[in-house]
Amino acid sequence: MNVLAPVQTNQELKIVPRGYRPSGTDYTVRLTEDGTGKTETLTNVSADQDGNYMVFTVAFTILTNNSMYNIEVERDNKVKFRGKIYCTDRSSKKNKVSLNTNKYTEHSASPAGQKYITI
Repeated sequence: MNVLAPVQTNQELKIVPRGYRPSGTDYTVRLTEDGTGKTETLTNVSADQDGNYMVFTVAFTILTNNSMYNIEVERDNKVKFRGKIYCTDRSSKKNKVSLNTNKYTEHSASPAGQKYITI
């Protein structure tokens, strides 16, 4: 999984694609937000090689903090990579992030011992 910041400026995206990895400027990068289905497509994106990685410089405008995205990279109408992106403004990697923080409320129930989670 890649991690991006919720900014609209250029960011580096490193992937390990399927198959041969030629550098070039004819890649299409599609980003879709989980839950809302909001999509952004970048065309004619250039790629450079860094060992076994392909490196793209991308600037998405739909990134929001603490959101998950699906990413797809295509070339010649063939999918070269599919993956997930997490968007966060945290720079420290020591603090763990839980996607369920403050998303549910735990209630006490009877008989004792039974618990329900409501969303």
